Order: sequence, then C-alpha cells, then structure tokens
Amino acid sequence: MTNLQKLGAMLNKCYFEGKMPKCATMADIAVLQCCYNALSEKKRPELISLSAKNILENMGFTVAPKGVGWIVIC
Repeated sequence: MTNLQKLGAMLNKCYFEGKMPKCATMADIAVLQCCYNALSEKKRPELISLSAKNILENMGFTVAPKGVGWIVIC
C-alpha cells in the first residue's frame, strides 16, 4: 500500500466511520483532504498545520520546511 493509499484510507475512515487520528481536528482533516487531492494530481501541497504535518510524516511522506509552513514531497 502506497503512502497516498494510506492517506486515502485514513480519510475514508474519518468520513464514513467517524474515527479520527489522535490530536486531529476537523480543520486538520480538511487540510489533509486538500493535500490528498493535490498529491493525487502530482502536485506538491503546502500546509501550515503542525498536526497535519505530523500525521503525514507518520504515514511516510517527506515534509520539508518552506516559509512559515511545510511542503509535502511525495
């Protein structure tokens, strides 16, 4: 299972089963959804949410600092 598939499965669990990762809010889930959409289009999304960054790193994505936030490198 690729990192993108893991992220998609986690988002589906949030939306359909109501099970969210620890320390994640609905705003973080919205950021992760935007990241998922951008990554599926082969783009590099940027984010400023620390919780979303930590979740992406735990899933195996490479996250690099950029400006006041981070950029996700698949």
